[in-house]
Amino acid sequence: MNIKNKQILESILVKEIKKIIKTEKIKINLDKLLKFPLIGKNTALDSIALINFLSGVETETNKFFKTKIVIADENLLNNLKILSNLETLCKHILKKI
Repeated sequence: MNIKNKQILESILVKEIKKIIKTEKIKINLDKLLKFPLIGKNTALDSIALINFLSGVETETNKFFKTKIVIADENLLNNLKILSNLETLCKHILKKI
């Protein structure tokens, strides 16, 4: 895993989740964004916000890395724990870069 790619991807994830937080008016401690729950009983996201977030991340990732990455692949659909938080999602995406 390339540390630079990880840092870039984390910044993309944080930027996109901040957009959703602002749009949805979610109150959260910004210091713990990488632990922000994307699914489950502790999330503040509804399904539309989650889809918008994933779409934004995919668009920005594809644009920055100049490649075609599909985030919602068979692996993610068979293992929803990948969407536990931004850290686990980051690991999933890094495998594709």
